[in-house]
Amino acid sequence: MAQALLTHTQAVKRTCIGAVLVALVLCGGCLWPSDITERQEFGYSPTIDRSLVTPNPDSIVELTSLITDFSVTGAIADLDTELENLEFHWYLGYLEWTQPKPPDFTGYQAIRLNACAFQEELSPPGSIHTLELIVSDGPITFDREQGRTIQGGYAYLSWTLRSQVVCQ
Repeated sequence: MAQALLTHTQAVKRTCIGAVLVALVLCGGCLWPSDITERQEFGYSPTIDRSLVTPNPDSIVELTSLITDFSVTGAIADLDTELENLEFHWYLGYLEWTQPKPPDFTGYQAIRLNACAFQEELSPPGSIHTLELIVSDGPITFDREQGRTIQGGYAYLSWTLRSQVVCQ
């Protein structure tokens, strides 16, 4: 009987030790925390459907009247940002200027360009100039020395312009 009691006690000890080991293995993550890797959020940049842009950005835009309309309304898409939260910055002659210049228009999907209001940027008549649009899902900042800084995903579109308008 003593032998049976001793065998039973040893079996109970092995079972308890086994249960403790299993519990330690299962709860090991609680005792030794693992590194936490957070899911990276993917930011989708805005896109522009060039077929919906007016006027056509793939040819030279002849400015022959005082007012010319430019629009990307309906041509912009962004998978993770609402359209009203996008930044729209229009630059006329930014590439041609010798120093950085601030945007000429901000916040609009469409603009009406008055050629006479931009005589300095569009002179002399018949010369080629660039109108740029940057659409960003983050802020676009401007510094007189550094120029423009885009702090998000963005889409870029440009038109080549030739002004034929003579202003009085």
